[in-house]
Amino acid sequence: MEPNPPDSDAALRLLNVDKTYPGASAFERALTLGRSRYPAQRALDGVSIALPYGEILGVLGPNGSGKSTLMRCAAGLLTPSGGRVEALGGDPARSAAIRGQIGLVVRDDRAFNQRLSGRENLRVFGLLQRLPPDELGDRVRSALALANLTEKADTPYRAYSSGMKQRLSLARALLGRPRLLLMDEATSGLDPGLKGAFYRLVTRLADEHGVAILYATHEIAEAADLCHRAILLERGRVAASGPWAEIANTATRVFELSVAQSQPAVAEVT
Repeated sequence: MEPNPPDSDAALRLLNVDKTYPGASAFERALTLGRSRYPAQRALDGVSIALPYGEILGVLGPNGSGKSTLMRCAAGLLTPSGGRVEALGGDPARSAAIRGQIGLVVRDDRAFNQRLSGRENLRVFGLLQRLPPDELGDRVRSALALANLTEKADTPYRAYSSGMKQRLSLARALLGRPRLLLMDEATSGLDPGLKGAFYRLVTRLADEHGVAILYATHEIAEAADLCHRAILLERGRVAASGPWAEIANTATRVFELSVAQSQPAVAEVT
């Protein structure tokens, strides 16, 4: 992957993006005599971001803040209820070509075949993505090398450690040689000792290959260590944005409030 020129436009822009999930239908409400427990839910409320090439932008927030919805809108897997998403110069929800240039890494990826090797799994995904057959072998080798999995390429997936499995997920996302990489809670469940190597790999993609990376996490330390900048989501809205030093206090407040609200009420004993 060649670095993009420094004067390129942003790889990703979200402009006042809203996303509301519909509640129960009129039929469902009628069946429950109006007592449906599923009202409409607004997951994103006027979110705007700009992500240049070669930068890691953190999307930080507690569970339920809208991070995964934002990532799915950026990937073109969800259509916003309002606002606009521009990825790599177009609308990813309407362009399969643009979606093919976006890599997506999620936590707890269960799409791999346990019996196949890492190399064989990547070949299967390359065929599913309709990559050029004459380039498939080189792309698989390149993705494995970037993910530091060359030596384990022919090991069955079932024998991979959790760190290796997560790196293979990243290798799969790199098969299409993406210019934009979306990572949603990508290190969830990894031991602290494995996270450092994963962070170095992600940083290398941004610094050496000019990949724009949107990195969603609920871990404050991860956002502080890995990301150049971060936005903080609170109930679907951007509560703060900028370098970590500028948003640290707000982030701490939001997470402390989230923890306090998630604690069950304790009855006073007299």
